[in-house]
Amino acid sequence: MYDLIIRNGTVVDGSGKDRYSSDLGITDGRIVIIEDLTGARADTVIDATGLIVSPGFIDTHTHSDFTVWVDPRAESSIRQGVTTQVIGNCGHSCAPLSEENREALEKAVFGHVPGFAFEWKTFGEYLSALEAKGVAHNIAALVGHGTIRIAEMGFRLGPPTKNELDGMKNQVARSMSEGAFGLSTGLSYAPASSAEAGEIVELCKVVARYGGLYSTHIRSYESGFREATLEALKIGKEAGVPVHLSHHRPASKAGIDGRETLRILEEATERGLDVSCDHYPYTWGASTLTALLPAWALADGVQALPGVLRDSRKRGGILDHIRTISPSYDKYILMNGRENQKFVGKTLEEISRLIGKKPGETVLKLLEDEGEDAYSVYVSMHTTTEADLDEVITSDFYMLGSDGITLSTRGELASMRWHPRSYGAFPRMLSQYVRKKKLLTLEKAIMKMTSLPAKRFRLSDLGIIRVGMAGDVVVFDEQQVSDTSTYRNPNRYPRGILYVIVNGHVVASKNSLTEDRPGRVLRHGIRDGTTPRSITA
Repeated sequence: MYDLIIRNGTVVDGSGKDRYSSDLGITDGRIVIIEDLTGARADTVIDATGLIVSPGFIDTHTHSDFTVWVDPRAESSIRQGVTTQVIGNCGHSCAPLSEENREALEKAVFGHVPGFAFEWKTFGEYLSALEAKGVAHNIAALVGHGTIRIAEMGFRLGPPTKNELDGMKNQVARSMSEGAFGLSTGLSYAPASSAEAGEIVELCKVVARYGGLYSTHIRSYESGFREATLEALKIGKEAGVPVHLSHHRPASKAGIDGRETLRILEEATERGLDVSCDHYPYTWGASTLTALLPAWALADGVQALPGVLRDSRKRGGILDHIRTISPSYDKYILMNGRENQKFVGKTLEEISRLIGKKPGETVLKLLEDEGEDAYSVYVSMHTTTEADLDEVITSDFYMLGSDGITLSTRGELASMRWHPRSYGAFPRMLSQYVRKKKLLTLEKAIMKMTSLPAKRFRLSDLGIIRVGMAGDVVVFDEQQVSDTSTYRNPNRYPRGILYVIVNGHVVASKNSLTEDRPGRVLRHGIRDGTTPRSITA
């Protein structure tokens, strides 16, 4: 007698090895048997005839830190087959924070929902708050450098004092001891953009003592891409930590192609550096509209932005900066705007024509209209070529990270829109790169979505179908799985993901979700000076 039996499925186990046919038995949240279970009984039986049975997908890069707390059903992720998310990326985490900078941090965190306040202070308290609320899938969290910097220095630009740096190091140490899997940076976002490499090295040395990794949104994905990549690798070498490069691909204006990008990583591994990267299977990226501003415009936090924009001298400086970076306004789509709903889904170029302003002025008008909700205004940006994206995604360094935010078409998050990757990254990987382009075998693609990220982030009982591993399983139709979300209509669920099981509980069955919250809040188990656990995947 088992809790759950999956019968007659074709198992792609996440190891990269060839598929095979078998039944699967799960009891007490663990895979306990993989063999013919004819005649065996279970509380729940899933017939997977003609379907693929794989480990639950691991999303290595999300910004669901706050939205998964607001709505723990994690619907847009669960419906993709994601059973574990790594949050706290790009230097943005929901903790730790200081009381004097609490409100400023709330406004700056991606996916913040007005009306919902932070109910914690330390990193450990944040994880405990998630745990107490319950989540539909597993959560592993990085601690954000930008968040720590704001807690210690506010939004002040420039280098920290010795006392401030010591404070940041203490915050990193405490967060690592409370369960963080590593440190993330967002070096193109203010105020972290003013941090020098030496500051990051000192913080990463603390991370190294706890066996964590360094995950980085580098300083530039355009003209400074090569230099920014080399800086990240140098930080990893000097600090003695593995380096994970977030959404790593050259933008069209980078002056470097995907093949040359991979050569840089290959040379780093030849010198002994442990390096990997993630990306989403789309040529357009996304960020907040504030990413178009110079760092000094946000030196006092996003809440001070309206006053900055009213200063004619500063306003002129911002417009000069925007003209200098020359964004492609026809490729910037407004994804959100509480005061500008009528323009949502339109490009900045289209909005400019409608309101009779130059594009730079349009950017400032949108930010003025949104006020303290400026971080809720999103745009698609940083395009890359299909060829460069193909090079990165098919490389051995690569694993899938959506860079999305867990959302839903119902409840508190229904009005929020984001890049289509929040609803479709994993199904798109399977439809575009396996079925249509045939650049990856299904076995290789699944490995990049399961065991490879599990090894990278030391998720020791996830990422592979094997007796004793966690009962996180996805059952999908190999021929039908695909994304339906688009840039202009992003809030659409994918097709072909039929069953999603988290820790032995069915949380999605065809087109319906349960209200179960069987996910675990994972904590990095390594303590200062101890040996890392072995990785069983």
